[in-house]
Amino acid sequence: MPVQNTSSAYKYEQDIKYIQAVEGRRKRINEQKRRHNRLFYRLVHAKSICAFLIIVAVSSVIVSNYVELHELTSEISTLRTGIREFENENVILENQIETTISMHNIAEIAQRDLGLQHPTVYQTVYVSLFHESRVELTEHAPEESFGSRLRLGLNSALHRAREYIGVS
Repeated sequence: MPVQNTSSAYKYEQDIKYIQAVEGRRKRINEQKRRHNRLFYRLVHAKSICAFLIIVAVSSVIVSNYVELHELTSEISTLRTGIREFENENVILENQIETTISMHNIAEIAQRDLGLQHPTVYQTVYVSLFHESRVELTEHAPEESFGSRLRLGLNSALHRAREYIGVS
């Protein structure tokens, strides 16, 4: 049963239109809110996926860098081990060279295998370097004095002592 207002100042039909307008507006607003919420959640979902993908990409780059760093570190370690082995081998070879090459061994090989002999007094050629811009060769041995023979003997003894000690 419809309610009737006996007052002429109140029009019930206008209230119904107003109520319908308000309810229609409320429905439109609720529908807009639902659409807005769906868009918002889609946007948040898309942002979450993008953030997750970025985190995965950065993490994979970091992991690959650590793997590469580990590989390079192990390669450096291997190379250092190889360098130490070569240095040890080099020391061994240098010791072998030092023991096989001495003035005594060289002189012995030169005499035995090559037939070389110490030069005689007449095979020695003296070069005079006392004159400016001139080199003078003498065919004969200069006269030996007691001082020059003494000096030659001392040099020879000093040389033999150095060979015996092993100092070059």
